[in-house]
Amino acid sequence: MRNCELFIKLFGMRTEASRAIDNGIKERFFEAIRMLMESKALRGRQTYCRLYDINKRHFYAQEKDITMAVLKPYWLVPLVLHYNINAEWLLTGKGGMFKPDPKPRKERAGRYKNPPAPAEPQSQGVLNLEEQ
Repeated sequence: MRNCELFIKLFGMRTEASRAIDNGIKERFFEAIRMLMESKALRGRQTYCRLYDINKRHFYAQEKDITMAVLKPYWLVPLVLHYNINAEWLLTGKGGMFKPDPKPRKERAGRYKNPPAPAEPQSQGVLNLEEQ
């Protein structure tokens, strides 16, 4: 086995397919950021970086050159948790950019629409041990 083959076997050289997957995720990440800025749900790139502790220079460098390996997985999390971005779309490109609205629960017969407030506990008197 040649040195080059050994290096690839030990350290896992990236394939064209894995690069395409990575670049797709990065492209969708920045597409979502642009969409959120256009819709005024996000003020701007610097705001996103500041709110979620992302190095601004790395963010801009990654946006400028999508082939760089700068994007960190934690950059994606706020999009899913706070901006309703569909994680499946972000990672695979399948489905819509935004999560579908949750289906409203059907009200069942015999159930309260607004459950009653819990009853106040009845006080049974206070025992004062100091008076005895």
